[in-house]
Amino acid sequence: MGTARTASGPGGAPAPGAGGASGPGAGGASPLHVDAERRRIHYYGRALDLSRYEFGLLRTLAARPGRVWTRDELLAQVWGADSDSFDRTVDAHVKTVRAKLKAVAPDVEPIVTHRGTGYALADPLPPAAGVRLLPSA
Repeated sequence: MGTARTASGPGGAPAPGAGGASGPGAGGASPLHVDAERRRIHYYGRALDLSRYEFGLLRTLAARPGRVWTRDELLAQVWGADSDSFDRTVDAHVKTVRAKLKAVAPDVEPIVTHRGTGYALADPLPPAAGVRLLPSA
């Protein structure tokens, strides 16, 4: 149940209102589904409870699976160019997003750290059939 790729905003992130997480190598369907209009992200069929910045971070990573985003690029995309936030803000939010993703699929490492550079969404993510999912709460 993936969505079609749509127009991109600055830096390759989805334009406001754009959805889509199906990326190259994902076979047209991704376990990560972004619904930008509703500001919801489903991971292996489960809706994630994300803050504004967690949503923006995961949405940006999902827009281009495999692309390495620097902390500065993520700050500009998610927090805005005028933000007073620091690059460690990105690290802290990545940590909380990882915890929320791990609560659904504990055996999957969807966010890859590129030491000294930034972060990327793993490409491809394994299909649900090959993943141990935890029961819904």
